[in-house]
Amino acid sequence: AAEILDLTPYMKGLPEEELHPDEALAMKLAPQVVSGQIEPTEVQADILQSNSGSIYSREGTRAHDFGEQILNGEIEITDIPEDFQSPVGVYVNECRRLIKENPTMEPLVEEKTPLFYDPTGSGTVDFAVISEDMVTILDLKYGQGVMVAVEDNPQLKIYGASLMEELAADGLYSFHSGSVLRIGVCQPRHHGAAPIRYWDTTWGELQEWMVEVQQVVDNIDDGEAEYVPGEEICRWCPKPVKARCSARQEMLAA
Repeated sequence: AAEILDLTPYMKGLPEEELHPDEALAMKLAPQVVSGQIEPTEVQADILQSNSGSIYSREGTRAHDFGEQILNGEIEITDIPEDFQSPVGVYVNECRRLIKENPTMEPLVEEKTPLFYDPTGSGTVDFAVISEDMVTILDLKYGQGVMVAVEDNPQLKIYGASLMEELAADGLYSFHSGSVLRIGVCQPRHHGAAPIRYWDTTWGELQEWMVEVQQVVDNIDDGEAEYVPGEEICRWCPKPVKARCSARQEMLAA
């Protein structure tokens, strides 16, 4: 329950019309869970978890929603709040540039993919254009405080590798060891770095790295790993590991 107590500070007082349906549901569920009136189902727990966090995470979620709707042709850039138009426009324009320059590549928007090291978990690739020789993914980072490094970024490597593995397993693409994964970060609100940055690796290099990651996960399953809980760390932890992590339970109970 402790991890959902931060729902109300940034949602409370918002006009009802500004709340998304899942945000409104989270607002309704949170006090009932905290008071012990109900035990949330797995779906309800996911809704609570995805809607907990600071105003900054809420802004990031909205920016992703707006970008997805614009790229899918559902709305125009002028339909979103004015303070979002410039940064979201940078992201949308880069996605459109990639589509225009790669007309034979299939674009994907907000594509969920099972994590290669834990198929029960998933990650979301914000945007991708795909061929058998190159996969380009672009991740929107809306924060303006800490610059997100693109080079060897573990989160984006996981998402890119997971997407490529899923596409290959489904028989949609036949990647070879030299197939390039181009990872991009779009951070339009950060003033200390270029708004769009790219870094390349290959499918062959990724496959070697994936074996190392899987070994780490296997050690966790064997109980040989040291657990170091924290709000940001636990956020990215696979659900099966969260469920049996005594260190995380102790942190939440503190």
